[in-house]
Amino acid sequence: MSLFGLLHDDAFLIFSREQRYFYARVVVDLFRRFFSDTVTFPTRTEVVAAIYDCLRANPDLWREGDSDDRDDGTSVLSAPDIRSNGRQLRRSSQASEGSAVQDEMRSRAWRAYNRLLRTGWLDEEVYGLRVTVDMPPAAMLLADRLAALEKGLSASFRGVVSLIRGSLSSALTDLMSDSADTRAPGAAAGLHKAAEMALGFSRELRMVLASLRTIEREILGSDSLKTRLEMFFRDFIGKLVLKDFESIYKTNHPYRYKDEILGYLERLEDEGLLRRLLLDGYIGSELAPTTDDARALVDADLFTLRTVFDSLDQTYERINAFRVRLETRLRNTIKYADLGDQRHGQRIGALIARLDSSLASAAALGIEPPAPNGLMVGEMAPWAEHLLREPVTPHPAVRDDTLQPRRISPALLAWRARLRQYNDLFIVHPQHVLAFLDRHLAPGEHGEARLLSLETVEDFLAFEHLRRYRHAPPAVVQARYRLDPCPIGLVRDDEWLRCENFLIHRLPQPETAR
Repeated sequence: MSLFGLLHDDAFLIFSREQRYFYARVVVDLFRRFFSDTVTFPTRTEVVAAIYDCLRANPDLWREGDSDDRDDGTSVLSAPDIRSNGRQLRRSSQASEGSAVQDEMRSRAWRAYNRLLRTGWLDEEVYGLRVTVDMPPAAMLLADRLAALEKGLSASFRGVVSLIRGSLSSALTDLMSDSADTRAPGAAAGLHKAAEMALGFSRELRMVLASLRTIEREILGSDSLKTRLEMFFRDFIGKLVLKDFESIYKTNHPYRYKDEILGYLERLEDEGLLRRLLLDGYIGSELAPTTDDARALVDADLFTLRTVFDSLDQTYERINAFRVRLETRLRNTIKYADLGDQRHGQRIGALIARLDSSLASAAALGIEPPAPNGLMVGEMAPWAEHLLREPVTPHPAVRDDTLQPRRISPALLAWRARLRQYNDLFIVHPQHVLAFLDRHLAPGEHGEARLLSLETVEDFLAFEHLRRYRHAPPAVVQARYRLDPCPIGLVRDDEWLRCENFLIHRLPQPETAR
């Protein structure tokens, strides 16, 4: 059985031993040199020569022997180049002095190559006398993500919000044009690509949050002021603020196009003609084989886009809270560092320790410590007492008293209660939607969404969540109701909203056992 369906069972074994840093470097270098851009088929000797070059450029990554020096005094850093022309690796003309080192490094390169073959990272093909090397598809995909991870994650998602907005705008324009039938496949591909980019952007926000948590843990775990400041300026400002924050707060700031993107999604969801064209486009662009699969994929892509952009407020609030907390921690660190000199305290502590040891040694020898000559001068004020300013009124004497609780205005309490009620109004649970449906449909009955009466704001919010449940209903709703698309292209258009019609079936209640 293969890992994740296609990976070799021992694919991750090379990253679990002493040479894990070396193999991580080799896998990324081989992918970038031979398998990332064009379709090339390097020979076995070319791949081994590339491993040799990686070992020569990074000798400290090889952990065998805990030293890079040989017994003859020649360092691996001074190993000469090798030639990979032909079917064998040959020594260069200047390799007489470092031949032993070169042979040892060539042996290591071959051992690394054979291990990459055994663990499924490389594969060999024989064409007559020529042996070429290729990287399996699963290993190539994993190496691509490892190379992107090493390059930096923030650079992978720059401008993605602008691209999502452009894709949705182009899709809507194509579907509303006179040649919508021919442009529908392109619009469908653009919508599907926009959903994939939205997932990538949500992952970027999660990575920013994870980076903030990591930096906070490292700052809290640092044992000195110097280390704490180095981590803050190197990790938080150097890496996060200047890269990830620049990406999500400038080119990727979602508030620039959030309302426009949600407006595009609203039209694609509710207008029946555009939805039918999208279904045809998904089938024409071979994204889905049948109409049912196309309908499910369209609903999934629209639901993904709406979910990502609906949850932006909460995500950005958490990012800002982390950022403010880290900046406050740095400000407090610098403030309290300025109040005292740590080196001065260290000198005083060392002096007190020396005095304690001297007193202990004198007591052990029976020597009485000498007393200071003269009188001890008491604390003196630098100004005469009659020149000091007297308070206008005498300070009251300190006396015992009962602490009075803080009195809050009744108007403020009423305002807070109303604010909580207003905020709770927008928290709609599946039970609220079920209660709304139970008032309109009896067990076994069915109805249309356009015929459901909306009398209060609570009904409107429950109906709005019911529309979202068409794509992924919760289990508690799915157990009692079934939501199907309406075969007739009708819409609901009233003073509350305009949306596409759909059918609601209330399942019959199971008979209870007597």
